[in-house]
Amino acid sequence: MVCDVVDPGGSSWSNGDTDAYVDVPVDASRTVRVRLTTNVNRQLPWEFKPLSPAVEVHPGERKMVKFLARNQDTQGSITGKAVYDINPPEAGEYFKKIECFCFQEQELSAGESVEMPLVFWFDPSLPPEIKEITLAYTFFNMDSTFE
Repeated sequence: MVCDVVDPGGSSWSNGDTDAYVDVPVDASRTVRVRLTTNVNRQLPWEFKPLSPAVEVHPGERKMVKFLARNQDTQGSITGKAVYDINPPEAGEYFKKIECFCFQEQELSAGESVEMPLVFWFDPSLPPEIKEITLAYTFFNMDSTFE
């Protein structure tokens, strides 16, 4: 509730809904650098990283990036859930996701690795002063009691 009141769109536990990508104009005159960072909650024995640390995208351009997750536990499957943060927070309202591993919980068997896509775009009305954006995803253990 606090995030809904205070945050202009930079953080999300629910991670939003799928955004339609139909007839979106691409502003090829501008390029935005998107840095991809990852974290894993200490109660989740996973490795989680972007396959590329950064990408460049034109506002309105559809872009796909991939992340690698690996369950380092050798005893059994574990379910994780990713949430994201975006910086600067003002960019949050322009960030549109077509497909994201963050929409659903992810279950990985012991030792299993999986590539997970994020397909996104930024609304072309993204303010011109925003030239660099950081997307930070954090995975949490959904099987944990968070004690």
